[in-house]
Amino acid sequence: MLNHIISNKIIPYKIHFRELKKEGIRSLISKKKLTKKYRRFLFLHLRKTGGTSFNHGLSNFFNYSEKNINDLLDINHGNYFIKDFKIFAGGNIDIINKQQYHIATTHLPQHKLSIDSNTYTFTILRDPIQRFISHYNMLRSMILKDDGHHCLIEERNYYDDCIVNCALKMPIKHRSAQLYCFSKALNPEEGLNKLSELTMFDTLENYRTAIEIINETFNWEVPTLHKRKGNPISIPPEKLISLQDILKDEIDFYKGSLSLENRSSNFFKS
Repeated sequence: MLNHIISNKIIPYKIHFRELKKEGIRSLISKKKLTKKYRRFLFLHLRKTGGTSFNHGLSNFFNYSEKNINDLLDINHGNYFIKDFKIFAGGNIDIINKQQYHIATTHLPQHKLSIDSNTYTFTILRDPIQRFISHYNMLRSMILKDDGHHCLIEERNYYDDCIVNCALKMPIKHRSAQLYCFSKALNPEEGLNKLSELTMFDTLENYRTAIEIINETFNWEVPTLHKRKGNPISIPPEKLISLQDILKDEIDFYKGSLSLENRSSNFFKS
């Protein structure tokens, strides 16, 4: 087992009966630090905010061939893998909360995670209206193509030809995923307090600046790739007004985030 772990091969794992044996190995390897200051890096991947591009950049830098790190982690099944003495984790809440990883990229909300001071935490936000439209376009495209994406098992039921009806049918934790990540109660003030605890965040517009800071901090060379270009549809003004009402709390959260000190754009201020 140890010979396999110290090789350059990627070793995928699934949760099963032998997980207890592997936990000892994870615990040993996870003691290795990424930098003098940070033992771990945690990316809170909010859907439709540019996170897939960042994950492709990680895959490119850490040399997972052409695969996206999420394809290797299989986020929905909580997988992880070990490569070059680094543990990469996805949706495995047990591994993340036991701090047995080096790099994690997850859709899990912050309010479910145990995060210590040795962890560099990062996320990307996006204008809530634009994020929801992008989510809607994604669902529409997947359904039209009938591509069998795993998210359609649940989310096909939310889709409607009317984007406003889709927003009303969609559970609020998906519809307002950014706010829900930082506040289970969907309270903008609580969400901003939790967001301010991250090491760094920024909006999609400042994506490149944020990646530059991460690369400088960890001595990485993660490229700023762009993936998943969709085919946007035109939204009538009256439906945009309805979306603004439906997404009001997340809009307030997003607007409040623009003045927080841990935005990447503030890192370059003297």
